Amino acid sequence: MAAAGGKPAVLLLRPVDAPFAAALRDRFRVLDLYAPGQALPALAFVAAAAAVPEPPRATVIWGGVRVDASFLDAAPSLRCVVSTAAGLDHIDLAECARRGVAVANSGEVYSTDVADYAVGLLLDVLRRVSASERYVRRGSWAAQGDYPLGSKSLVVSVLASSAWGTSAHGLQRGLKLSAASSTTTRENQRIQSLTNTSQMSMSLLLNLTCSLSHAH
Repeated sequence: MAAAGGKPAVLLLRPVDAPFAAALRDRFRVLDLYAPGQALPALAFVAAAAAVPEPPRATVIWGGVRVDASFLDAAPSLRCVVSTAAGLDHIDLAECARRGVAVANSGEVYSTDVADYAVGLLLDVLRRVSASERYVRRGSWAAQGDYPLGSKSLVVSVLASSAWGTSAHGLQRGLKLSAASSTTTRENQRIQSLTNTSQMSMSLLLNLTCSLSHAH
């Protein structure tokens, strides 16, 4: 339902950058937990927002907000919860379903970026990039000589049951890293793959990724 000004209300329960905030305010009447001067605790703010005329029917949250029965009791008008996190472990999905509240998350939006950082960190550790930079900055190069080289021959074992883990495996193959991959969905399958993959014993690094959310 829209307010008198024509914009529907949205409950914003996470910090956002200026472009995101502007886009929201262009389309919605934003009730912002992090607005300047707002001092109420989160749950009290939610209850106060639910008490205004034309209360919000949707909320934008992040992983730090627990959506459970107490949260939904405080905002009975809510019909949609949008989480900007990939996981759903902070949301009581059964309780939301019981109350007819739709739930959305970021899905695979961040998967490629997370995979980029994961592989970047892998190379940093094995080639000792940041460690050697610290070695130079503290003057050890002049006093102790060259920093030991990192490894150039990598064997990477990948157990991937998440989208970003699968993306990371693709990047590793693109970088010509020797990689053993096992993509699984159930906990017992992951354990079995870990014990049965022969290349694990030769790996310098084990990349184990798993989803924080149950499949639905």
